[in-house]
Amino acid sequence: MSDYLFYTENEQKNQDPDFEVTSYDMDLSIYRQLDAEVSMTLSDTGLEYYNFTLYHGYNVLKITDIEGNALKYNREGDYVTVIGNGNLQLINIKYSGYSPILYSNYQACSLPGFFAYYPIPGFYKITGDYTTYNPIEIKSETEFNIRVDSARQFYSNLDEVKNEKNCFVGVTSYPTLFSGFYKSNSSDIYKIYAITVKGWGLSKIDEEYIDEIQKYINELDNNSSNKLNLKEYTIIQTNEMLSSNCIYDGIFLGDDTVFINKATDEETKKQVAEILLAQRDMGYSKYVEKAVVDSESINDNQQGRRYNCADFEELHQVF
Repeated sequence: MSDYLFYTENEQKNQDPDFEVTSYDMDLSIYRQLDAEVSMTLSDTGLEYYNFTLYHGYNVLKITDIEGNALKYNREGDYVTVIGNGNLQLINIKYSGYSPILYSNYQACSLPGFFAYYPIPGFYKITGDYTTYNPIEIKSETEFNIRVDSARQFYSNLDEVKNEKNCFVGVTSYPTLFSGFYKSNSSDIYKIYAITVKGWGLSKIDEEYIDEIQKYINELDNNSSNKLNLKEYTIIQTNEMLSSNCIYDGIFLGDDTVFINKATDEETKKQVAEILLAQRDMGYSKYVEKAVVDSESINDNQQGRRYNCADFEELHQVF
């Protein structure tokens, strides 16, 4: 069943979690699809129910406690409710599957941390219009230990463990994994992962480009107590799937990660800086709400993505 049909037939929910996951330990195998085993340490051990969002394309195989005992659970679409046992310290969940948009296979992987490719506490609406995905705004940072079994080199906003391929550790709100059409374009100043597809005329983001965006940020930033400095972020070039199906304007600012498109002129570079500052000040979802209203007021026929089609058209042919 396509996502469109699924979401027209299944109710979506919003419900804040009653608990936090204090740490994730994740073993992922990515070949034909995503096969995952995720262990979650819980902040509250005595709840009756533990609600999670996990994209419906991933089939839950089993859920157990710290001793390997099976736990009862309910699965409804994107939502998994685990029944507590009176002293539930850890939940281990095994699942497998894929998303047609945020893919994970032999060729490439695009799993941003704002997508429920792993169990996220609480219930969240994954789509707003049945065809595109909403980035889930996660309010707290968590410790992650992720191991990926794959023939490809993976990249992440987390730190890669020295001498251990595709093993990542760290604290973040958005554990992000990429492979395939990416390479490290980092420098001594910035941590950058850029799209690299030969023959398509793509322009990769690099230190010089990020310096230009930072220059506009410095000129526009009036918040003296919370300056936005891209040196403190992992910078990931937005691919076509993310830009068209997930991230409005192709730009998302997380707690330690920036998804960004490649602007082609000075005016658009300035717009990139303005969007990043707006998302810092009001959050991603509030920014999108305002941007859509502003866009509709300018042109009732406009579809929303203000410069994505014009300035980043070359990206639309890549994947």
